[in-house]
Amino acid sequence: MPRDAVAGSSYFARTVASGDTTLDVFGRSTQPLQPLASTSPWNEIVIDAMRSLPQLARGEVLPVELELTSQEARPLKLSMRLVAADGSVIAQNDVPADPAVRLGLLIPPDVAAGEYALSAVLYDPATAADILTRDGDPLGRLATITVTE
Repeated sequence: MPRDAVAGSSYFARTVASGDTTLDVFGRSTQPLQPLASTSPWNEIVIDAMRSLPQLARGEVLPVELELTSQEARPLKLSMRLVAADGSVIAQNDVPADPAVRLGLLIPPDVAAGEYALSAVLYDPATAADILTRDGDPLGRLATITVTE
């Protein structure tokens, strides 16, 4: 099945490469996504809506959908991350900060069960410079996700 056909009904999480083999990892949700309340931590974009799953098991792909309004003329990117309490990044996916964003975060199968922060870094892809949140941090917290066993 062509990649674009899969991408239309799934959530791209990451590309894994080993030697001459490349694998694109996608996930499909078996349940409807739920609205998650989130206020944009940046002045440069507004989060009009965010949908995901508030809980999922290790080894699954966390689907995330965002509706964004940019306050900037320049293109921006989001580095979406699932972050542990100690600040370590357990999953990451960088995507354009387009009006409609659809992505997946692959949760490692060996990660500890518990609460994780669904967070993002907003940045300028032309310079790779982070755009700081209103609080002056590079990482903006968007929601809390519970990972189960």
